[in-house]
Amino acid sequence: MRRTNETIWLLVWLLLTVTGGCTETEVEEYDIPPHALKEVEAGFNLNVLASRTPVTRSITFTPDGTIESDTLAAGVADTIQTRAATALTTGQEKLIASLWVGQYNATTGKHLFNQYFESMTGTTVNLKLKQIPDDSNSHVYFISNAGDLGEIADEATLKTHTLTYISTEEGLPNDNLCRMVGMWDGKVVAGGMKDIEVELTRLLAKITFTYSMGG
Repeated sequence: MRRTNETIWLLVWLLLTVTGGCTETEVEEYDIPPHALKEVEAGFNLNVLASRTPVTRSITFTPDGTIESDTLAAGVADTIQTRAATALTTGQEKLIASLWVGQYNATTGKHLFNQYFESMTGTTVNLKLKQIPDDSNSHVYFISNAGDLGEIADEATLKTHTLTYISTEEGLPNDNLCRMVGMWDGKVVAGGMKDIEVELTRLLAKITFTYSMGG
């Protein structure tokens, strides 16, 4: 009987030791690996911007130097077009054939999640984003038609990332697809999110030079 009691007390002591050790262990929020964060359903609608307002610069060249002015406003007739003689169709310019998505902690810049969609049908994408424990905002980037960028370690590196681009002799993308990028800034909430609007901007631009010479 005494040996049995000793065995019971030994088991109780071991249980209390293990329980006490777990209770005293402190886990910092920032030490939680990204894969352990709670996943939240999020639905995004991607809208391709038709165009951006042209920016007109005026530079006057004089014997004493150059004078720059931004006072000229874009004219009513100004338009944004491709430089090719045969332009892409509206459908081609807006087509999202593939999509890379990356989520980053807006406070620390740390990578939380990325996913690549090799093919897209439509402009809606559903994701499982990571919920940040300290309720910080997330920056979710959408980059289309640029291939799989893989896991980019932090937001600063992503912002300096260079996308490959090859154009034809006519000045069109060699695959007839425009690279586009957009970003959403907000909190990933526990209840899930849907119908979030994100604007994508094309990464191609047209620059027109006009010069005149006079007295």
